[in-house]
Amino acid sequence: MLFTELILRNQSPLFIKVVLLCILVILVIFYTVNRSWFISLKSLALLPFLRFGWQSEKYSADLIFRISSFLISVLIISSAIYSYNLTSTDTLSSTYIEITLIITLLFVVKFIANSLYFSLHNSISTGSQLVDFQYSLNQWFTLLVIFILLIDVFYENLSSNYLNVLLIVSLIYFLARLFGTILLLQNNFRYSIFTLFVYLCTFEIVPALVIVKVLFVNN
Repeated sequence: MLFTELILRNQSPLFIKVVLLCILVILVIFYTVNRSWFISLKSLALLPFLRFGWQSEKYSADLIFRISSFLISVLIISSAIYSYNLTSTDTLSSTYIEITLIITLLFVVKFIANSLYFSLHNSISTGSQLVDFQYSLNQWFTLLVIFILLIDVFYENLSSNYLNVLLIVSLIYFLARLFGTILLLQNNFRYSIFTLFVYLCTFEIVPALVIVKVLFVNN
């Protein structure tokens, strides 16, 4: 009865409630298919700090892990942006679809560019480890996001200050990702510090600044 009341409340859009519940179902399905999912996430997130004590080859060819990270990250990030009304359009369903398509495109472009970069530097294994680390961090981040989003949508009706909490979580995520990327490349990437700096600026820092400007400064 309580569950039905939460669903039918008018304060939060029914559309986003349905989307969040569907995402939860997807999470359960992925966990059922791959019972070692959380162990994988923990191991891959710690990869930069383990140096040569653990390798990611076990998961680098795991399509379930890659697909789950991609799908979950896209859906949850799209839901968060949609829920907090960071766009200027009025058509709710089409707005969500547009956001999802844009984020999907960004993920695909980043993955292709990342693969090409390390292929040109003959460091495919390092690029694979970096993708594994970043994808695992993406999942930890999005799991925190959906936890906060569920509370805000179903209990606070998007009228709380949880957006500020999400911004803090996003900052911590970015710093952890940046620090881990630097460690991973320093341990495995056999090129000069200038090459490392170019990679960080091109693939991490500049995209983050663009996202901040588009989502927050312009709104």
